[in-house]
Amino acid sequence: MIIHRIVALFDRIITKDIPGLDPEEADLLYRILLRLAASDQLNFQTLAKEFRIKEKKVESFIQTLAQAEVLNLFYPHAGLRSKTGMNRKAFFMSPSLRRALYERMYGHVTTPDLRAKLYEDIVAMYLRRNLDSALLSYGIDYKNNPDFIIETMDKPILLEAGINKTSAKQIANYNAQAYRYGLIINAKIKKPHYNDKRQTIGLPLHWFLLL
Repeated sequence: MIIHRIVALFDRIITKDIPGLDPEEADLLYRILLRLAASDQLNFQTLAKEFRIKEKKVESFIQTLAQAEVLNLFYPHAGLRSKTGMNRKAFFMSPSLRRALYERMYGHVTTPDLRAKLYEDIVAMYLRRNLDSALLSYGIDYKNNPDFIIETMDKPILLEAGINKTSAKQIANYNAQAYRYGLIINAKIKKPHYNDKRQTIGLPLHWFLLL
């Protein structure tokens, strides 16, 4: 079964491909990975308290997983200070990786929130494949947080991805900031459509995957 093979791949990466990990650290790294599968928002302080380790150790583990091409890390859309700080958002390099961890934790994916994260992984993977990582970030606001922001020569492009995200409200209200246009990528959208009032395009997921 493909899920079992992917889980075995995780075991090989953590126990063999990453140098310098003792068995205790390998187990800890895997437990952090399971934790990230259910929540892509990174908070080093929270993870440090949860696993009773130092924040620098958490950061080191996250960077290790990124270098091993397990995680796809995005920085917040802000100034240089925020982008060089500890804020990150972690997607999986492939949705199949997260899906395999879901299988290990829950048996199967049942909730819309968990399935939505798989869609976000797909979009993050395609964005990173086609664009320079320096142009990519995620929205950081208390109420309105676009999943992805793409820098352009003019204004940024704001992008939302998921299952039930069909409203342009979150894009239009982001940080009261002007944007070039917004994209809503949704598997339930059947045909592309344009919201002229909010300068937002609704795009079927299978169209986006043609990139």
